[in-house]
Amino acid sequence: MMRLPMLAAAALVATPLVITAALSPAPSAAEDGYVTPAPFMTLYRQFPNSQGPDAIGRQLAEAMEKAGALAADGPLVLVTGDGVFAYDGASGELIAGADFREATNSGFFELTGLSHVGPAISYLAKMKELGDPRWRDRLDDLLAALRDVQALNRHGGGAWLDALAQPAWAPFRRQIAAMVDYGTWMAGSYLQAVKAEDGADFTLARVESDFLSAGSDRYPIPFNNVMVGTFALVGLEGAHTVHTALADAEIDWGSAMVVIHMGIGTNFGAGLTTGTNSMVELLRQISGYALPEDRIFITPYADLRDSVGADALAAADLDYYKTTVWYALYSQPVIAGEVFRNITSIYQPPRPALPGDYAVTAPDQIEPFLMRLKFALSNPTELLSSTVSFWMGPALFHAGWDPAATPVPGLTTGFPEGIDGYPTGNPDF
Repeated sequence: MMRLPMLAAAALVATPLVITAALSPAPSAAEDGYVTPAPFMTLYRQFPNSQGPDAIGRQLAEAMEKAGALAADGPLVLVTGDGVFAYDGASGELIAGADFREATNSGFFELTGLSHVGPAISYLAKMKELGDPRWRDRLDDLLAALRDVQALNRHGGGAWLDALAQPAWAPFRRQIAAMVDYGTWMAGSYLQAVKAEDGADFTLARVESDFLSAGSDRYPIPFNNVMVGTFALVGLEGAHTVHTALADAEIDWGSAMVVIHMGIGTNFGAGLTTGTNSMVELLRQISGYALPEDRIFITPYADLRDSVGADALAAADLDYYKTTVWYALYSQPVIAGEVFRNITSIYQPPRPALPGDYAVTAPDQIEPFLMRLKFALSNPTELLSSTVSFWMGPALFHAGWDPAATPVPGLTTGFPEGIDGYPTGNPDF
């Protein structure tokens, strides 16, 4: 999983909660006492793969495998909310992995905290418009936090970056320190002015014109650039970390069985398709496109077994992911194509290109990434990381996996005309 900035908490809407469970039919008593007769249940259980080793569906898949019509056994690659783990498909031994959950030195919190400042100020303005007096206390809290980060970042000229020692960011150390200094100063200065006037002109419209999109003598670079730059750096780090962990491992990508089970925060309905989950394309790029897309499955309803992430998968867990999850999904379309060959197939096009995709957005364009951010926040099927992940992963790939050769929108490019970087020597606020 790539840890990318999460700019907003899930909104709770006061509507009735309806939960629909898709379960295998089982005999049950209706109010009148009716129970599905045993002969019907016996008939039902003859076919579905899920009904065990004697089911016709399961045995046909096994027969096709023996005949060489299905996939040969290969490594098992599991992608979870904790990381990416490649296991030997026969022994269950770990081949390679990147454990994100324990990677507290990734820099995620440092830059995500700064990226949050833009929407946080907009949220405060909306609170004021609604007449909620708590905006003043939260503004003071935000000001105090900004001062502390500004002071820490200035200590040793950004010494925290040296302590972090994030390889993907090493080429940009000076620019990152300057961006953090400018971003904290700009936000702190703006909030001080709001406080001095007791919010007289503190509206969403003024936040947009005077802060987020500002381009003035006082604020030469809009805060939107800071938001995109922090997003892009975290996206770069995530893609670089996955590549570093997997690229040199002995993984037969052509026969890999990939299961993506990414539970990310409260984004329960997001990233469930190849068009909304950039990890699919990232893994294919890391494989040099030796990994076929039809061997990758996104499985939100699969179990997350306890041994995932360990040095070896438990035998039962290995069998579960290979047979019950991956193999059942892989064999289904192959069998359908063979058995129902006289029925016309339906083909669906991929999702259309969107602003923020590598193929349609140039690195010096900031607005498309903001559009993609709003799109991600407005659609429950979208991961917020998609704001930059469909750009930064491909950009790193096309740069030969070299961070130093990878453009970073909002950090190394995308500035107003005549400006080529964040100013240094910003005053206190």
